[in-house]
Amino acid sequence: MSDNIFFHWSSTNTIGKRIESFKEGYRRNIALLGNRSRIDYIRYKYLSTCFDNEMIIYVNTSYIGGKELFSNIAHSLLSRYLKSHDSLDKMISAASYIIPSTTSFIKKTLKNGSPISFLKPLELINKFINETSNRCILILDEFTELRRIFKNFHQDFSKFIIFQNKCMIIMTSSSISLAKKMLSSELNFLFGNFEHIDLNENAYIENYFYFKKLLYPIKPTPMFMSFFADIMGENTSYFDIIAKEIKKYYDDDESDCIKKVLKHNILKEESYFFQRFIARIDVIKGKFKNYVVPLEIIMAISNGYMRRKEIASLNITKERDVLPQLNKLSELNYISNNGDVYSIKDVLFSFWLSHVFSYYFYPITMDITARERLFDAKLEETIDIFRDTYLKDATERITDLITTFKDDYLKMRKQRIRLPHIDKTKVFSYPDKRFNFLVGEGKEIIFIGIKEDTADDNDIIDYIEKTQAFKNKKVKRIFITLNGLSTSARIIAKENRLIAWDVNDINDLLRIYRKPVIINENNNNIGYPYLYDKE
Repeated sequence: MSDNIFFHWSSTNTIGKRIESFKEGYRRNIALLGNRSRIDYIRYKYLSTCFDNEMIIYVNTSYIGGKELFSNIAHSLLSRYLKSHDSLDKMISAASYIIPSTTSFIKKTLKNGSPISFLKPLELINKFINETSNRCILILDEFTELRRIFKNFHQDFSKFIIFQNKCMIIMTSSSISLAKKMLSSELNFLFGNFEHIDLNENAYIENYFYFKKLLYPIKPTPMFMSFFADIMGENTSYFDIIAKEIKKYYDDDESDCIKKVLKHNILKEESYFFQRFIARIDVIKGKFKNYVVPLEIIMAISNGYMRRKEIASLNITKERDVLPQLNKLSELNYISNNGDVYSIKDVLFSFWLSHVFSYYFYPITMDITARERLFDAKLEETIDIFRDTYLKDATERITDLITTFKDDYLKMRKQRIRLPHIDKTKVFSYPDKRFNFLVGEGKEIIFIGIKEDTADDNDIIDYIEKTQAFKNKKVKRIFITLNGLSTSARIIAKENRLIAWDVNDINDLLRIYRKPVIINENNNNIGYPYLYDKE
């Protein structure tokens, strides 16, 4: 199975169906939200190769102004139309006899010295479509930047979307929180025309199998692969780099291999990751007047201080200044604001902060050899903790997770959920049904049903009926499946005021609370036939 089919299968499958429908005359616009590397994968290895017959107009809105955006759209449009990579001036000249109205509009707009509104690039696309009768796919990469470039851009955008049905729009954003906020506020009237695709859904299991494919023909233990999948997070480019390094050092002593790979790739100052992450530190230094405060805050988060009150208790800055600092770090894409709990977005960056940068930020010693010994000791401890957690069954790990809650409010699937503090737990197991019943007691009582297989509507209905007698304000009912959960099952749960989570939701929570995610090769509900060739 080729890379551009196996990876992000569910996302590319949906996009492919929408584009095929667009060719047949039915348009459904798309908003792709997710990690930057996932967006790039979709664009470079899928959109750019799978739909050659359609006019794809691409523009990245980061770091440019209105005039540059217009020029980039004009260049992308003419380049695709002429199948040329010449300069914009040469392509305008070459196309002036074929599409005179379009090229005349480009020249006139660029010569005009007045500021360019968002209406101009949209008018350009209109003129091109009217002149050629071609269909277009406009990709607006990092669309949240449009708000910075143009005032009231959404007004021009709405008219274009309503009246121009020969242009399909694919918007992307790696600033997920801001994108969702915009889609629910100034772009709310557009959202009905946009299908929201979350590229981070199924990220954990997809990345695991992608990593497994990269390592072939080496066949490490699942624990070894899970350790790396856990610390690398969702950035697929990290897997590409680390897989190559593992092949250099892999042997039967997997713990030793982990240490060698990480020592050479995140501890050494000349390594790619060290330089990448130091550059991110430098960005903070440039964005904050007193950069020591935000650096101490991200260091605290990487070391387990997840809540605003916990961060404030460290006296890094005045208590009233903690929230503005957190908000700015969130806007800059360093941290995720999950409600009452904060986390570092880039998991490997967080790992580097706590295992490497801490010895630079709080220098215990300047001796390189001594730093290596400190790194080795901390990494050994991390591996041991991971191994102990990995060997627990899923119910034990979920039990550990819920005892971490401290009356936290979290944002999950567009809902705000309060997770109560739990003092003690008890588990009742039903092996014949592959079902466990967990009771947590504290200020409130939590009933949690854990299904080890895929759950269907009947499982949800059965659980609702069994817990109906306990339905009141002091009891929280949760249903968890360690595989997939259908949309209809979620709707049934919501109608009955039952919280329903699948393994992806649980892994999101585990990630937020800095615990290893659950990856079970036998519970692959993504739909891949095979993720690498069998021998």
